[in-house]
Amino acid sequence: MSTTQTVAPARRPERHRLAGRPAVPFLVQLGIWSGAAGVLALWWTNTASVAGTAGWLTGAGRITGLLAGYACAVLLLLMARVPLLDHRIGTDRLARWHALGGRWTISLILAHTLLIIWGYALAAHTDVVSQTSTLVLHYPDLLKGSLGFLVFLATAVFSARAARRRMSYETWHYLHFATYLAVFLAFGHQLSDGADFVGNPPAQIAWYGLYLGVAALVAWYRFAVPVKRGFRHRLRVAAVHRVVKTRSHVPLTRPHALRLPQGRRHHLPRTSQQMRHSGTHVERGGMKPGDLIVINNDGNWGHVGLYVGNNTMIHAPRPGKTVATTSLAGYWEKYDWDARRIL
Repeated sequence: MSTTQTVAPARRPERHRLAGRPAVPFLVQLGIWSGAAGVLALWWTNTASVAGTAGWLTGAGRITGLLAGYACAVLLLLMARVPLLDHRIGTDRLARWHALGGRWTISLILAHTLLIIWGYALAAHTDVVSQTSTLVLHYPDLLKGSLGFLVFLATAVFSARAARRRMSYETWHYLHFATYLAVFLAFGHQLSDGADFVGNPPAQIAWYGLYLGVAALVAWYRFAVPVKRGFRHRLRVAAVHRVVKTRSHVPLTRPHALRLPQGRRHHLPRTSQQMRHSGTHVERGGMKPGDLIVINNDGNWGHVGLYVGNNTMIHAPRPGKTVATTSLAGYWEKYDWDARRIL
């Protein structure tokens, strides 16, 4: 009796596109913490000695101020919608880093303000009220810095989850833009009054480079790219027809109808609840432009957006309003939502 054994050919190992991605969040975090270490090194090299209570308080105020200024730039970078970060890390994770970093940044700003006032007051043998008045009114750019401090506090209050649930997305979105104003107002006093920057051109150039680089990324990806997409698609809400109390029909118009390849046409259901059961479910990390996103913002899955890439969607706010392109992070992350692939 003879037997024949068939040996299957060896399979070549598959190459996974996502194999290197777990290292990216670590490298980004490493870069952020390395930058923070560099900020501390700036203070260390510019501090000959620390003497007395006033010196320790002032030194702690300088450290928290430097870290707060650096953290502001990092926070803006995390939510700048840079494709490299969004694709390799994920906007959900970036939004969580941004929220956690925001709380630490506000704490650093508060600590910096209190420590500097207290330390300067002890050194000048005066009370904190008089010292605060002197700092705000007589130090260069500190009046603007104080206004930026108040805007930061207001933004932090409105960004709290309890406050955010009580306002519309548009209101929260526009109020959150005040962060840019706060950063702009506070930037000048860092270089005008910071002991680590006055008379230190290399440090000033590095700080300008950090902020200008982040500003360029924010201006392009947060503003220019959405405007360009808006002009390209030119979608508008033609009307909102209330079908029943919790359901609406929202027709969209654009100058040129969207043409789909032959055999790829699909008629969507009339209601958002029906859309949620159309097509196939897609995990958040696997979404592609053209996928529907059904959001449970009213307890009845009553809002629908169209995914356009980079963790952003276009959706219909209200009649007569140009369809908005918005990030799925931030305001929308508090709701459950379901991605559906129709085409």
